[in-house]
Amino acid sequence: MSIIFGLHLLNKLYLISDTRVTGKSQSGLATVQDDLLKVITLNKRISSIAAGNVSLAKYVLMILRSKINDKTYYSDIQQLIKTDLEKIIITFVDETGLINRHSKVIIAGFNEKRGKLINSTKLGEAMSSSVKARGGGVITHQSVPHSIIEALLKNIKKGEELINEDITVNEIDSGMMIIDMNTSSDNNNRYTITPVDCFDYCIVTPKVGSLAVYVPPELISELEFRNKKGQSGEQILYQDSNLIMSFLGQLIKQKQFNTVGGHIFVTLVTPEGVIFPTGTLATAEDGKVKTIGKFIVKNDKMYYSFSDGRKGEYRHLEKFNEGASMEF
Repeated sequence: MSIIFGLHLLNKLYLISDTRVTGKSQSGLATVQDDLLKVITLNKRISSIAAGNVSLAKYVLMILRSKINDKTYYSDIQQLIKTDLEKIIITFVDETGLINRHSKVIIAGFNEKRGKLINSTKLGEAMSSSVKARGGGVITHQSVPHSIIEALLKNIKKGEELINEDITVNEIDSGMMIIDMNTSSDNNNRYTITPVDCFDYCIVTPKVGSLAVYVPPELISELEFRNKKGQSGEQILYQDSNLIMSFLGQLIKQKQFNTVGGHIFVTLVTPEGVIFPTGTLATAEDGKVKTIGKFIVKNDKMYYSFSDGRKGEYRHLEKFNEGASMEF
């Protein structure tokens, strides 16, 4: 069983997963491999991450990628999914004969236009949570984007009461969704789509579903509004990754997800492209983040080097082809 995690922030979309994939050998024995990157980049501004049956997830995502181009935006792929996804799943069943397969996919990306709608209640909770967590009377310095300050001031001047209302922020619009797919022998295939709004999240495991997990609002507050003065983009990314991995470590321990394995891999989707933070590899052990090796990029290829001596090249979902029974 895998875990995939999507976080929708103001101008950053995080897609996170473990790297484990499981299956059965020809003799029927269970196999476990911990070197699969579960991200498929659809174009420079739209990416996806998957869990569940490898064949179904890969097939759907690769077909979607073949139907778009570099000028495709998130709203375009939303429409494509609405019109074509059912047909794609039916074709998958017809071509493979694989029924009773189940996959979940998170897709995240950016649109062309500026003007991002944010729920005022979620914004207020995100901005105030870290202050509340530290207790009354504690002075907390935050980095609040100018676009949010500008939007709040504009609404204050209008005299509008911002209680569970949407406000428009001068940022590039973005979106995130979870797609839950099932196949059946009678082509009565099912899929559901759930949007993930700004300052919200989704945590998915294929055998449990979309988890009723409480993500502390102070996590989102720290990721978006902590004081970043003097930090480079690289330093911000690494600190974000550490916060995310620490939270997932606690979650895996709390929910006793013993089959979530490999290490935690963080992908950042931005309007300009997808970013993978290289450097230290970490896993979750006893609810804590434990360093286990290094992640290296060399000659446009991605490699791992574990502390126990294991080394190798990561395998990518789009090139993974090891049987219909493989699950992640």
